[in-house]
Amino acid sequence: MVRAGLTAPATTTRRGSARPNSANYAIKGTRRAYFAESGDFVETAVYDRYALTTGMTLTGPAIVEERESTAVIGPGGRARVDAGLALIVETGS
Repeated sequence: MVRAGLTAPATTTRRGSARPNSANYAIKGTRRAYFAESGDFVETAVYDRYALTTGMTLTGPAIVEERESTAVIGPGGRARVDAGLALIVETGS
């Protein structure tokens, strides 16, 4: 039996430093992530999916984390939260 784990440190920020209706309020921290289109690791904002509300928008690179899944928005991409709280992602291409 083989067990594997992954640990990725994230720099934390305080949610109190942004307006509650801004996507910046949902930032949990940052993490270096590799994007092929950049050809290197890029400092990437990490968002708490549960803190994103209707109308919030964010631009890539970004990582949106929740218990059930993780969404990765590449450089040049955009995401917005619609009225049903779905995350709508548009790629940069």
